[in-house]
Amino acid sequence: MPCCRSSCGTEHSSLVQVYLGSNLDRPSVITTHMGLLQTYYTVGGFISAVLLVVVGIDQAYQRFSHKWTNEPPLLPYRIPIIGHALRFTADCLGLFRAAHEYFPGSQAYSLFSFGKRVYVFTHYKDVSIVFRKSKALPFLPLIESLSGLAWDISPDGMRRLSEVDDTGDSIFRNAHVFYRDSLKVGPDLDVLTISFLHYLEKEFDQFEAQKITDYVSLNKWSKTMLGTASTSAMMGPALLRDNPDLLPSVWLVEQGFVLFVNRIPRIFAKKSYRARDHVLSAFTKYFSDEKNKEGSAPMMWEREAELRAKGISTKDIAAYSYAAYAVLLNNANPTACWLLRRIFSRTDLLPRLREEVAPAFASGNSITTLEQVQHLLTSCPLLRAFYDETLRLHSSSVSNRVVVEETTVGGYTLKVGHNVICPSYVQHRLPEYFGNDTDKFEPERFIKPVLEKGTPADPKMVRAFGGGVSLCPGRFFASNEVLSYAASALWRFDMTFKGEMVRIVPRKRE
Repeated sequence: MPCCRSSCGTEHSSLVQVYLGSNLDRPSVITTHMGLLQTYYTVGGFISAVLLVVVGIDQAYQRFSHKWTNEPPLLPYRIPIIGHALRFTADCLGLFRAAHEYFPGSQAYSLFSFGKRVYVFTHYKDVSIVFRKSKALPFLPLIESLSGLAWDISPDGMRRLSEVDDTGDSIFRNAHVFYRDSLKVGPDLDVLTISFLHYLEKEFDQFEAQKITDYVSLNKWSKTMLGTASTSAMMGPALLRDNPDLLPSVWLVEQGFVLFVNRIPRIFAKKSYRARDHVLSAFTKYFSDEKNKEGSAPMMWEREAELRAKGISTKDIAAYSYAAYAVLLNNANPTACWLLRRIFSRTDLLPRLREEVAPAFASGNSITTLEQVQHLLTSCPLLRAFYDETLRLHSSSVSNRVVVEETTVGGYTLKVGHNVICPSYVQHRLPEYFGNDTDKFEPERFIKPVLEKGTPADPKMVRAFGGGVSLCPGRFFASNEVLSYAASALWRFDMTFKGEMVRIVPRKRE
């Protein structure tokens, strides 16, 4: 035992000596170091006390601030100041689900992010009020504040995009009207749809000719088929001809959007920033040569001419135009993929679906005319129900507004400078509008009586395309392309799933 104590004592003395220095025989040195340790613990205790006070104040703020300010109550969070920012960035749908479980029904609530509230409204009546109050709750300031960050538009470009002319208009202000008029039902939409159908037929023919029998990723396959056809229809053949590896970068940029607008440094998101550099470089080269307009949608180069007339650089024209392209492409891609998975997973309904779409394929394997598209839109109720149910259950759309005038919604006060969001996640799961089992995929809820009043669910209550001044101008093209894509795949192929992978083979028809 004495040997053990001696050994331990020697070891302890050596550690102290190393820590405090070798001159332990000098009392002044020991006193100095002991003083430093005492100061360290005093400062540490002070910091701990301050943190406890901060946490206490923050907890009181979370619990009681809505009673003082009449704002929607806060969803509890753990980290003061930061609040829900990190989780919203990483998993916003998961955050909405957690809030839906915490607040019963469609209760309005607030998220907290770096000292600012984000008001969240989920009931249809509240959301409709948000849409109507376009003066107090506009959409435009968000577009102006995020565009430069998201797409790397220069300060000079942002100034010119926001510059108001003699009529009180600007590029940013008239953007929605411009794309709404370009994509409304009419000749321009018809041209775009026919072009898309041409390229889609080409993609499906090429895939079928390859005679691939291996399992592939449905997500990647679907994004490639639809993405190639949509890109070629919007931009003409030149963009993908000169940049055959463009689409994977487009997908990475979509995933990195939140990183860009939150100013995450490039060193922490190298892949996303490199992908953005790639697509913006491709678009800059594309808009540097007017020959590339051949075969493109008229709206792309008509807008280019308006931007050029404002003195905006080719690089900024490319960034602005890419934003419009990305919205049209990336909103349809996940819907189309989910729709295919849902269709081919319901083997009990496949015969009915194919019977519905059969008249559209009376003269061949492809959708190539507007008359065929019209058949899908108006004479295929089960296919439309699959589409509406896919939008209802899988849409992650979130309508955004900013408060510029203090106002009230649903009895709550909204303060100037805070944001408002209306996620479709909760709206699309309200039993009073969609019947029971709203977490279940059941397309026939739009065909059979499921509501208390004895009627089917109303597809108009599906708000996957937003509403009010931000109602998606591309919704008609999205319906045309996704339904044509799904019907063509349904008619031409059989799909067998193995987890996330799928085996796609030509369908044998009698």
